[in-house]
Amino acid sequence: MSYTFVRSQFSFANVTSFIALTVALGGTSYAAVVLPKNSVGSAQIKRSAVKTSDLAVDAVTSEKVANGTLTAADFATGQLASGPAGPAGQTGPAGPGGPKGDVGAPGLAGVAGAAGTAGPPGVKGDSGATGVAGAAGLTGATGPTGATGAAGGTGLAGVTGATGVAGATGATGAAGATGVTGATGTFAGATTIKATATADLSTVGTKKESYSASCPAGQLAVGGGGRSDDTQSELAIITSSRPAHSPPTNNEPPLDGQTFTGWRITVFNSTTSPGLRPDVWVICVPAP
Repeated sequence: MSYTFVRSQFSFANVTSFIALTVALGGTSYAAVVLPKNSVGSAQIKRSAVKTSDLAVDAVTSEKVANGTLTAADFATGQLASGPAGPAGQTGPAGPGGPKGDVGAPGLAGVAGAAGTAGPPGVKGDSGATGVAGAAGLTGATGPTGATGAAGGTGLAGVTGATGVAGATGATGAAGATGVTGATGTFAGATTIKATATADLSTVGTKKESYSASCPAGQLAVGGGGRSDDTQSELAIITSSRPAHSPPTNNEPPLDGQTFTGWRITVFNSTTSPGLRPDVWVICVPAP
């Protein structure tokens, strides 16, 4: 309770009584003799001079306290009854987020799911690039001898060979019938015509080529032959050597009984060797 409150509630009679009591308790009658009755007023009391200890017990009663001047702070703890609980306040704003927690331990592996259904077939891929040609295989074994071909037509009379050594005289045979005298056949000396390849024998693809040689006009062929190369003939194989009807316009073989004017060979590069130049010859005689 404040001093201002106490001062405003005391009357002059209260103060006089208080001073008289004090003098009496002090064992002196000086105040009663010197101070006239009702001579001590508010002006005679020093500010802040009257303290709580100067008041008698129960000296301040309800009638001496102005209504509405006391507050809850003027009462001891527990003297005032608690009022009813007030309404709940509004929810406060959310507090700031806490720091990120530690990473949890890995969970157990889940059970494997069932196998999915097979997807549709994919689109067919593009064809791969053509691979490099493999090395030539080894030459196969020689095949069996073919059947004997039909007899060819009678060729032109060959050049008369040298007289052989006289054989031993045989036994006299029985006399034969006299035959018809035939005409004597003769021809001039034979000549050869050679043709050499103008390019190397192929080493890729089928690796074979054909070459022809022909007699000059006015002559007929009576034979021929060839080789796969001048110095390396063992590196290739001559797969065909035959008469040619009339090269270069007609390289087909002559029919049975026909004459011919050329010779044709076919050569296979079995070892894929470069630089091979085949040769072909035809043997020519003057036409009859």
